[in-house]
Amino acid sequence: MVAGWQVRFQLSDVMRAVYEIRVSGLIGREDVRLRYGEGVVFWELWEKALMTAAGYRRIALSFPGASEGAHMGHPDFRVGGRIFCTLAYQKDGYGVLMLTPEQQAGMVEDAPDVFSPVPGGWGRNGATRVRLDAVGADVLEAAMRMAWKRRAPKGSAGAAP
Repeated sequence: MVAGWQVRFQLSDVMRAVYEIRVSGLIGREDVRLRYGEGVVFWELWEKALMTAAGYRRIALSFPGASEGAHMGHPDFRVGGRIFCTLAYQKDGYGVLMLTPEQQAGMVEDAPDVFSPVPGGWGRNGATRVRLDAVGADVLEAAMRMAWKRRAPKGSAGAAP
């Protein structure tokens, strides 16, 4: 999924480089392209649906009662003292959701390029990798909500019955 927009500026050649640096630093990605044609500078920003570890963390902590901890030296996110997702495979570009095996099967079937079982026994029990560079915030939030509901204490607002 790619969304793009353009902004036109009348800038001198000197100012072009200054704005390119500022915009690139502002968004922290290489998605900014600068074109110069017919005396007009075109900024093109292609906003990809890329998730980062910071975005993953922000979404995880947005759920009621969620807190950040650590398990085996990796960030994890808990509700009621129970882990619902982690960044255990962050260095490999993945987050992990603690789903049921049935939920995992549905996610993998619907989006195999985004979701996959964690290798080994944890994966057979529903631990599901999420490819951060392939998932949009809306899909991640919905999947993470399933994991959160599964682990939230009974009687919590929005928890599984």
